[in-house]
Amino acid sequence: MDRTPRPWPWPALAAGLAGSLAVPLALVCTGWAEREPTAGGGAAQVAGGEAAVFGVVVYAVGAAAVAVRWPRRVLGAANAVTLLRLVIVSWLAGLLAVPDPGVWRVPVVVAALCCLALDGVDGRVARRRGLVSAFGARFDIEVDAALALILSVAVVGLGVAGWWVVSLGLVRYVYVAASLRWAWLRGALFPSRARKVIGVCEVAVLVVALLSPLLTPNLTGPAAAWPTVTLLVTLGAVCWSFARDVRWKHAIAKRSRAAWWLPGSAPPDAQRFEVTPSPRRTGRLPPSELPVPDP
Repeated sequence: MDRTPRPWPWPALAAGLAGSLAVPLALVCTGWAEREPTAGGGAAQVAGGEAAVFGVVVYAVGAAAVAVRWPRRVLGAANAVTLLRLVIVSWLAGLLAVPDPGVWRVPVVVAALCCLALDGVDGRVARRRGLVSAFGARFDIEVDAALALILSVAVVGLGVAGWWVVSLGLVRYVYVAASLRWAWLRGALFPSRARKVIGVCEVAVLVVALLSPLLTPNLTGPAAAWPTVTLLVTLGAVCWSFARDVRWKHAIAKRSRAAWWLPGSAPPDAQRFEVTPSPRRTGRLPPSELPVPDP
């Protein structure tokens, strides 16, 4: 058994915490997060501390998950890139604490595009350097899910669509909650290019929806509903992708439960025990127990 001590990622996690605090504190120091009251007596001020708190909470949740599931290996360049994406996601969460959407619309879009660009970097680095691991893949998926959830909340905050858009970011978490109830939903999935394309398109569509008031400000009538239609199509594609994965895992679980009835196999729970069947039950008695014929 290998008892070589493995490094914990505390330095990297501490650096990420400092990075998640850097942008909100810089905004507070520069006065960007503090606004004077509007002429109509609207929103008065935005406490920059709230942005820092929201960002740090999001980062702390992700860092805690990393620490709990850490496989005690070297962090690696690929996981470092994913950790940087987690820091950017924490910035996005902090920016949403600003009540004026006109203030955070462009910064959120820029940060989301940076996070989307880095999404392809960590996987490429992992494959090129031989650092592909189940932990890295799960880390990448959870950061993508957090990014989609935060962007969907931002779309609602801008008034582009209703609260149903948040379901785009909640589908992943509903799947995780269901896996706590049904064990057959856990485990790795088969590689799928369609799943990756839909995940990238989900974030891209949310970013375009955030920019829709600036891209098409003069559209009226049915043409103005194109962001809603695009989001609905994306939601349908995401639901189809998850439904396909659920159907595949259910078929695998059903097949594994039925396979133990075949000769020479055993149910999965019985694999842990070594059961020696009685010779009298199998009908194959050893020579010492065979009946002796009468002379």
